Amino acid sequence: MKLNNYHKAGIVCALIICIGISMMMLASAEYLPHQQNTNFTLTITSNNATACNLSSIQYPDGTSSLFNLVLTKDGQTFYKTIASGNYSQLGTTCHLVSCTDGTTQETGSVCREVTPSGNSGSNNSAFIILVFALIYGIAFVGFFGKNEWVAILGGMAMLGLGIYTINSGIIVYQDAITKVLSWTTIGLGAFFSLFTGLELINDNL
Repeated sequence: MKLNNYHKAGIVCALIICIGISMMMLASAEYLPHQQNTNFTLTITSNNATACNLSSIQYPDGTSSLFNLVLTKDGQTFYKTIASGNYSQLGTTCHLVSCTDGTTQETGSVCREVTPSGNSGSNNSAFIILVFALIYGIAFVGFFGKNEWVAILGGMAMLGLGIYTINSGIIVYQDAITKVLSWTTIGLGAFFSLFTGLELINDNL
């Protein structure tokens, strides 16, 4: 099938948007305190303390685990690597720490937001909505506008987006609702790509 100017313009626009989205996703990646199911290095800085202990960890569901872990001292810094099993729950996890200078003791908490992939919901929500809108828009415009190559590109982008959100969650969420949206995105992307690809093959036979 010979591509007309409309099809060529659509393909170029779809490619530019898909590449732009990929670059924005890389550029928008930001460091967050902790990622779900990974080890965490607790670090405390104190000018006067001679020893620090991790007393307990409080989890997002309100439960807690008692510890008596001595933090390793390195100059004015105290640190300890905590096993990944303590960070399976999404939400705010707090570490209760006590430090002493030999005569007095002070306690405090170090809290971290545990997220599926280390992405911030408040900072990235608008970006995620934009990504979904653009990718869905490309696929639907290509499919219903009978622009086969744009539909295939959009469908493949939907497949990639669905696979990414299944593994990493959507914003800071990873639950039944996000999985339904992810699988729906994968299903629509597969349908658009395969159906349009088969039609394109039949037209060329």
